[in-house]
Amino acid sequence: MLERIGGDTDIAMAVIEGFLVTIPDQVTVLKDFLEEGNLNGITHTAHSLKGVAATVGGERLRQVALLIERAGKDGDTETAQNAFAALKQEFDTLFDVINQSDLNPENG
Repeated sequence: MLERIGGDTDIAMAVIEGFLVTIPDQVTVLKDFLEEGNLNGITHTAHSLKGVAATVGGERLRQVALLIERAGKDGDTETAQNAFAALKQEFDTLFDVINQSDLNPENG
């Protein structure tokens, strides 16, 4: 991530802080959309998660979010729902890694 933003740790910390604050809510919203079968909500929320995951270097999270986004676009709620467990697991792993890293503003 630092390479993508020119090594600026202040920007990295701001991005990480945004991830730590906003993404848990987006994961919850995605779960709600999946339970409702809201294809538009699934697609847009997964797209947003995909972008944030890419920004912070969470490639596996990005890949699962992409799978869910495509499933939402294709109207395939079953695939999207089945992939949510993997998304949640990848999110939890990335969240823990970031929380323990030197880039976490609370660890600074």
